[in-house]
Amino acid sequence: MARPYYLLDTNVLSEETKLFPAQNVVEKIRHYAPYSAISTITWYELLYGMKRLPDGRRKEFHQKYLYEHVQITYPQIPFDDHAAFIASDIGSKLVANGIVIASIDLLVASIAIANNMILITRNPKDYLAIQNVSSLMVESWWE
Repeated sequence: MARPYYLLDTNVLSEETKLFPAQNVVEKIRHYAPYSAISTITWYELLYGMKRLPDGRRKEFHQKYLYEHVQITYPQIPFDDHAAFIASDIGSKLVANGIVIASIDLLVASIAIANNMILITRNPKDYLAIQNVSSLMVESWWE
């Protein structure tokens, strides 16, 4: 397997589970799967979202998708001590500038930076403040 180059945000993988997904995005997800990974933070978000669904076919579909596709296809990159150092540095810079962002976004971005990966997300604007004070690389496959 190739070294992961892309770190997929939660909203990227969620696209494949939509009733009417953006086909161009789904094609990119599948094409770049061998070069992609997810963070352990994204894995948590996917599991949490699935477990909050009421019992039924939709929950069973998501469970099967997570355990039989996502978990097998994408290596999980952990939030380690290097990512923690990066997150603390970025977070302190943002707070000093009066900027508050979602902690989960900061953790995911720090994993991408620590592993020199491009973060793929549907919402690049969520990461703009982080990009302004770091080396974070972000792409959207929706554009």
